[in-house]
Amino acid sequence: MNLKLSILLVAVLLIVGGVFLALRNGTDPVPEPRLWFYQMQVDSLAQVSVTHQGQTVEYSKKAGTFDWYIQGPGGTLVFQGLWGGKPLLLSGPKVSRVISDNLVDPGNFGLDPPQTSVMVTDKSGNVIEFHLGNLTPDTQDQYARLVGDDGLFTLTRDWGKVVNLLATDPPFLRLFQIDEGRMEYIAVSDEGQTITYIWMPQIGEWVIGASGGNPVSQQDWGDTATILSGPLVDERIALDIVEPAKFGLEPPETRVLVGITNIPPIEFHIGNITEDRRHRYARVLGEAELYLMPIDRAQRIIDLVANPPS
Repeated sequence: MNLKLSILLVAVLLIVGGVFLALRNGTDPVPEPRLWFYQMQVDSLAQVSVTHQGQTVEYSKKAGTFDWYIQGPGGTLVFQGLWGGKPLLLSGPKVSRVISDNLVDPGNFGLDPPQTSVMVTDKSGNVIEFHLGNLTPDTQDQYARLVGDDGLFTLTRDWGKVVNLLATDPPFLRLFQIDEGRMEYIAVSDEGQTITYIWMPQIGEWVIGASGGNPVSQQDWGDTATILSGPLVDERIALDIVEPAKFGLEPPETRVLVGITNIPPIEFHIGNITEDRRHRYARVLGEAELYLMPIDRAQRIIDLVANPPS
């Protein structure tokens, strides 16, 4: 074999071998990022409207603040513990798959009419509208389309669930929110009297007093545990209570202690009736905010002492 040809073959083999080793020992290629369904600056979000199962709920951000309100600034302040990252979520999800660039029959995918319709508006008045449809055959994703775009996409099902809840279960303002299933006891004190209710998992019922106490009347008890897992309030009227005694909160008219599995209990207080007699003042112990609780809701809690469901 010609010497020059032999040298050339050896050089080619060395190059091929080097490339193979480099590919074998190198890092995995970085996957290309998935496409965004749409994108909007989270700080620019101003309004959100969600329609699902025949229910429409609108949210608006109060100009110059970080506060979001249900049904506009004249409506109800959202509960931040449940609202949390919703603006970030709504600023734009990533696409799971691009199904088609030319959607022919949206009805086949639950998009005409849509299962869910959402409009997101920024503070400049720019509007993005999108629709969510049926679940994909593997039930992991959900079909989606942007109004004004011919494409058909899928988004993760979990993202769609969170969006749908904004219409069916709005994050109304409340003192706090805990998992009802983790509640262990409820102690209510009013006018020098205290009654404690204890959850007995062995029998699946709440009982009055000690662990061997009598079960509560289910008819009278109703959704009491649900109410106390997230006590609703109508309005936050102060970020910092200056004189809690003025509102019947120091000492409190009514004291409620909610025991929770594996975490410290939550204590909240109910104070005086407001001048219009529509609310009572309320606060969570250790927090500075002052709230207005509907008087009928406050009275139902007070009745756990005044008129126990036994």
